[in-house]
Amino acid sequence: MSDQRRCASCANWVRADSVAPTGEDGATAVGECHRYAPRPEVRDPAAQAGRSAVWPSTQADDFCGEWYYRGEG
Repeated sequence: MSDQRRCASCANWVRADSVAPTGEDGATAVGECHRYAPRPEVRDPAAQAGRSAVWPSTQADDFCGEWYYRGEG
């Protein structure tokens, strides 16, 4: 697999703003995969307010079989 086919270069990946870019302070950038709709997450099954939907969290150098070219710019 090409090193370029990673989350960081995928059109469906959105980098989290609160994380240092790859290489700064040894951190790997983290983001969310927006390939599919967010998935339900229940934090407290007894509380209606505990329900939310989230996209899967991934690191910039992760990969999957559904990578899509982000394009230039």
